[in-house]
Amino acid sequence: MRAASLEVVPTTIEMPAAGGTAQLRLVSQGNEAVDIQIESFAWTQNGAESLAASDDIIVSPPFVRLDPRRSQIVRLLLAPPAQSQTERSYRILVTQLPDPAAVTQGPRVLLQFSVPLFSGEGHAPDVTWTAFKENTGVRLEAHNSGARRAKFTNLELVSHSGQRRRVSSHALTYVLAGATRAWSVGDIASTEGLSLEGDDDRAGRHISIPLAID
Repeated sequence: MRAASLEVVPTTIEMPAAGGTAQLRLVSQGNEAVDIQIESFAWTQNGAESLAASDDIIVSPPFVRLDPRRSQIVRLLLAPPAQSQTERSYRILVTQLPDPAAVTQGPRVLLQFSVPLFSGEGHAPDVTWTAFKENTGVRLEAHNSGARRAKFTNLELVSHSGQRRRVSSHALTYVLAGATRAWSVGDIASTEGLSLEGDDDRAGRHISIPLAID
Protein backbone atom coordinates (compact mmCIF):
# COMPACT_ATOMS: atom_id res chain seq x y z
CA MET A 1 0.00 0.00 0.00
CA ARG A 2 1.78 3.13 -1.24
CA ALA A 3 0.88 6.77 -1.79
CA ALA A 4 3.29 9.56 -2.71
CA SER A 5 6.08 9.51 -0.12
CA LEU A 6 4.84 6.84 2.30
CA GLU A 7 4.47 3.06 2.06
CA VAL A 8 2.70 0.77 4.55
CA VAL A 9 3.15 -3.03 4.53
CA PRO A 10 1.43 -5.41 4.72
CA THR A 11 -1.89 -4.30 3.23
CA THR A 12 -3.87 -6.88 5.26
CA ILE A 13 -3.02 -8.50 8.60
CA GLU A 14 -4.14 -12.04 9.49
CA MET A 15 -3.90 -13.24 13.10
CA PRO A 16 -5.00 -16.43 14.90
CA ALA A 17 -8.21 -16.48 16.94
CA ALA A 18 -6.23 -16.36 20.20
CA GLY A 19 -4.68 -13.01 19.25
CA GLY A 20 -0.96 -12.36 19.56
CA THR A 21 1.46 -10.00 17.87
CA ALA A 22 1.84 -8.58 14.38
CA GLN A 23 3.86 -5.86 12.71
CA LEU A 24 3.37 -2.95 10.35
CA ARG A 25 6.31 -1.51 8.46
CA LEU A 26 6.21 2.19 7.57
CA VAL A 27 8.61 3.27 4.82
CA SER A 28 9.42 6.85 3.86
CA GLN A 29 10.01 7.39 0.16
CA GLY A 30 10.25 11.17 0.41
CA ASN A 31 12.85 13.79 1.17
CA GLU A 32 11.18 15.25 4.26
CA ALA A 33 10.53 13.86 7.73
CA VAL A 34 6.86 13.01 8.40
CA ASP A 35 4.90 12.67 11.63
CA ILE A 36 2.54 9.70 11.70
CA GLN A 37 -0.19 8.53 14.06
CA ILE A 38 -1.20 4.85 14.26
CA GLU A 39 -4.62 3.96 15.73
CA SER A 40 -6.69 0.79 16.02
CA PHE A 41 -10.47 0.54 15.72
CA ALA A 42 -13.02 -2.24 16.01
CA TRP A 43 -14.70 -2.64 12.61
CA THR A 44 -18.36 -3.66 12.43
CA GLN A 45 -21.16 -3.69 9.87
CA ASN A 46 -24.85 -3.25 10.60
CA GLY A 47 -26.07 -2.13 7.21
CA ALA A 48 -23.40 0.58 7.05
CA GLU A 49 -19.79 0.24 8.17
CA SER A 50 -18.68 1.56 11.54
CA LEU A 51 -15.36 2.08 13.31
CA ALA A 52 -15.25 2.37 17.09
CA ALA A 53 -12.43 2.93 19.56
CA SER A 54 -11.20 -0.35 21.02
CA ASP A 55 -8.74 -1.44 23.72
CA ASP A 56 -8.29 -4.85 22.08
CA ILE A 57 -5.13 -3.81 20.25
CA ILE A 58 -2.08 -2.14 21.79
CA VAL A 59 -0.09 -0.13 19.23
CA SER A 60 3.61 0.49 19.90
CA PRO A 61 4.60 3.16 19.14
CA PRO A 62 1.33 5.05 18.47
CA PHE A 63 3.25 8.06 17.09
CA VAL A 64 6.25 8.00 14.76
CA ARG A 65 8.49 10.69 13.31
CA LEU A 66 9.80 9.04 10.17
CA ASP A 67 13.01 10.47 8.75
CA PRO A 68 13.54 10.66 4.96
CA ARG A 69 14.28 7.32 3.29
CA ARG A 70 13.94 5.42 6.55
CA SER A 71 11.58 2.76 7.87
CA GLN A 72 9.89 2.05 11.20
CA ILE A 73 8.38 -1.13 12.62
CA VAL A 74 5.09 -0.69 14.50
CA ARG A 75 4.11 -3.59 16.76
CA LEU A 76 0.50 -4.62 17.33
CA LEU A 77 -0.57 -6.73 20.32
CA LEU A 78 -4.08 -8.20 20.09
CA ALA A 79 -5.75 -9.48 23.25
CA PRO A 80 -7.47 -12.90 23.17
CA PRO A 81 -11.26 -12.91 22.76
CA ALA A 82 -13.52 -13.29 25.77
CA GLN A 83 -15.54 -16.03 24.06
CA SER A 84 -16.22 -16.12 20.35
CA GLN A 85 -15.93 -18.46 17.39
CA THR A 86 -16.54 -15.61 14.92
CA GLU A 87 -13.67 -13.85 13.22
CA ARG A 88 -12.91 -10.45 14.75
CA SER A 89 -12.36 -7.47 12.43
CA TYR A 90 -10.37 -4.27 12.98
CA ARG A 91 -8.94 -1.37 11.01
CA ILE A 92 -5.50 0.07 11.65
CA LEU A 93 -5.43 3.74 10.58
CA VAL A 94 -2.04 5.18 9.65
CA THR A 95 -2.39 8.96 9.36
CA GLN A 96 0.14 11.58 8.33
CA LEU A 97 -0.04 14.53 10.72
CA PRO A 98 0.42 18.16 9.66
CA ASP A 99 3.78 19.71 10.42
CA PRO A 100 3.09 22.94 12.34
CA ALA A 101 6.55 24.26 11.43
CA ALA A 102 6.11 23.72 7.69
CA VAL A 103 5.55 26.72 5.43
CA THR A 104 3.43 25.71 2.45
CA GLN A 105 1.97 27.47 -0.54
CA GLY A 106 -1.67 26.43 -0.92
CA PRO A 107 -3.38 23.29 0.45
CA ARG A 108 -1.32 20.23 1.31
CA VAL A 109 -2.69 16.70 0.98
CA LEU A 110 -2.07 14.50 4.03
CA LEU A 111 -2.05 10.73 3.63
CA GLN A 112 -4.11 8.12 5.45
CA PHE A 113 -4.01 4.35 5.10
CA SER A 114 -6.62 1.92 6.45
CA VAL A 115 -5.23 -1.59 6.98
CA PRO A 116 -7.71 -4.43 7.71
CA LEU A 117 -6.78 -6.76 10.58
CA PHE A 118 -8.63 -10.06 11.04
CA SER A 119 -8.36 -12.53 13.89
CA GLY A 120 -10.03 -15.93 13.68
CA GLU A 121 -9.97 -19.47 12.37
CA GLY A 122 -13.67 -20.02 11.72
CA HIS A 123 -15.41 -21.72 8.82
CA ALA A 124 -15.97 -20.21 5.39
CA PRO A 125 -18.34 -17.27 4.83
CA ASP A 126 -21.97 -17.90 3.92
CA VAL A 127 -23.50 -14.86 2.21
CA THR A 128 -27.17 -14.39 1.33
CA TRP A 129 -28.13 -11.55 -1.05
CA THR A 130 -31.48 -9.72 -1.02
CA ALA A 131 -32.74 -6.81 -3.12
CA PHE A 132 -35.52 -4.37 -2.16
CA LYS A 133 -37.34 -1.70 -4.16
CA GLU A 134 -37.12 1.78 -2.58
CA ASN A 135 -38.32 5.24 -3.57
CA THR A 136 -34.75 6.10 -4.56
CA GLY A 137 -34.16 2.86 -6.48
CA VAL A 138 -32.86 -0.54 -5.40
CA ARG A 139 -31.42 -1.43 -2.01
CA LEU A 140 -29.06 -4.43 -1.95
CA GLU A 141 -28.28 -6.31 1.27
CA ALA A 142 -25.70 -8.98 1.96
CA HIS A 143 -25.88 -11.04 5.15
CA ASN A 144 -22.93 -13.23 6.10
CA SER A 145 -24.00 -15.98 8.50
CA GLY A 146 -20.57 -17.59 8.32
CA ALA A 147 -17.74 -17.24 10.82
CA ARG A 148 -15.29 -15.61 8.39
CA ARG A 149 -15.42 -12.55 6.18
CA ALA A 150 -16.36 -12.56 2.52
CA LYS A 151 -14.46 -10.45 0.00
CA PHE A 152 -15.80 -9.32 -3.37
CA THR A 153 -14.58 -7.07 -6.18
CA ASN A 154 -16.36 -5.15 -8.93
CA LEU A 155 -19.91 -5.91 -7.80
CA GLU A 156 -22.63 -4.76 -10.19
CA LEU A 157 -26.40 -5.12 -10.46
CA VAL A 158 -27.29 -6.16 -14.00
CA SER A 159 -30.82 -5.96 -15.43
CA HIS A 160 -32.26 -8.28 -18.08
CA SER A 161 -31.86 -5.47 -20.63
CA GLY A 162 -28.16 -5.19 -19.83
CA GLN A 163 -28.27 -2.03 -17.71
CA ARG A 164 -25.48 -2.07 -15.11
CA ARG A 165 -25.19 -0.30 -11.77
CA ARG A 166 -22.10 -0.43 -9.59
CA VAL A 167 -22.94 -1.57 -6.07
CA SER A 168 -20.22 0.49 -4.38
CA SER A 169 -17.86 3.31 -5.31
CA HIS A 170 -15.07 1.05 -4.04
CA ALA A 171 -13.93 -1.84 -6.22
CA LEU A 172 -13.22 -3.98 -3.13
CA THR A 173 -16.08 -4.96 -0.81
CA TYR A 174 -15.99 -6.89 2.47
CA VAL A 175 -18.96 -8.51 4.21
CA LEU A 176 -17.75 -9.26 7.73
CA ALA A 177 -18.47 -12.44 9.67
CA GLY A 178 -21.94 -12.47 11.22
CA ALA A 179 -22.70 -9.04 9.74
CA THR A 180 -25.02 -7.35 7.26
CA ARG A 181 -23.88 -4.83 4.65
CA ALA A 182 -26.31 -2.74 2.59
CA TRP A 183 -26.09 -0.35 -0.37
CA SER A 184 -28.53 2.01 -2.09
CA VAL A 185 -27.71 1.30 -5.71
CA GLY A 186 -29.99 3.80 -7.47
CA ASP A 187 -32.78 3.51 -9.98
CA ILE A 188 -32.88 0.66 -12.48
CA ALA A 189 -35.27 0.89 -15.42
CA SER A 190 -36.41 -2.71 -15.13
CA THR A 191 -35.86 -5.02 -12.17
CA GLU A 192 -37.05 -8.13 -14.02
CA GLY A 193 -34.29 -10.67 -14.47
CA LEU A 194 -32.03 -8.71 -12.11
CA SER A 195 -28.74 -10.35 -11.14
CA LEU A 196 -25.63 -9.57 -9.13
CA GLU A 197 -22.29 -10.00 -10.89
CA GLY A 198 -18.72 -9.67 -9.70
CA ASP A 199 -15.81 -11.68 -8.36
CA ASP A 200 -15.63 -13.66 -5.13
CA ASP A 201 -11.98 -13.16 -4.21
CA ARG A 202 -11.86 -15.72 -1.41
CA ALA A 203 -13.40 -18.47 -3.55
CA GLY A 204 -11.47 -17.35 -6.63
CA ARG A 205 -14.47 -17.34 -8.96
CA HIS A 206 -16.85 -15.09 -10.85
CA ILE A 207 -20.38 -14.89 -9.46
CA SER A 208 -23.70 -14.31 -11.19
CA ILE A 209 -26.59 -14.50 -8.72
CA PRO A 210 -30.26 -14.07 -9.72
CA LEU A 211 -32.11 -11.62 -7.46
CA ALA A 212 -35.82 -11.40 -6.73
CA ILE A 213 -37.03 -7.93 -5.72
CA ASP A 214 -38.93 -7.87 -2.40
